Amino acid sequence: MTVAIHEREYNVTKSFEMSKTQILFGMRIIWDIPIKMDDGTVLRADIFFPEKDGNYPAIITYGPYGKGVAFQEGYKSSWDRMVAAYPDITQSSTCTFQNWELVDPEKWVPDGYVCIRVDGRGSGKIDLLSPRETKDFYDCIEWAATQSWYNGKIGINGIFLTTPSTSGRLPRSNRRI
Repeated sequence: MTVAIHEREYNVTKSFEMSKTQILFGMRIIWDIPIKMDDGTVLRADIFFPEKDGNYPAIITYGPYGKGVAFQEGYKSSWDRMVAAYPDITQSSTCTFQNWELVDPEKWVPDGYVCIRVDGRGSGKIDLLSPRETKDFYDCIEWAATQSWYNGKIGINGIFLTTPSTSGRLPRSNRRI
């Protein structure tokens, strides 16, 4: 399916049809993409793409911290301490999309990466590292592997589910980056 967004056309999969797309800071962003799990639960992801269509490696995160919660607002004291200790964090970025323990898409997307952020089921009230959460993350990675923009390389970011129990289950068809 081809859709026109800001006078440009994009090829999108059916899962993108109900999601809002914006072009911001040189990135094509699709908000709240539904990813259906094997038990029927629908998780939501925000995806940050380079503006140019193509095949890209992905950096995926999954967790309970709220993919739409700005670090500097949701965790203000932690943000203030981090910026004081590492002021370069705010260079080359507006920090608009900076989140707790997630990569800043404004720094990765210009280098040709797609950043995928998935809110875990019941975000904020989940059983950490449960078999169900591990399975959901695995299914999100499998979903990413079916997308037309995906080039077969995936990285996992964040401390929530970046564990041997998760990364050891990466699909064999995917190369880790």
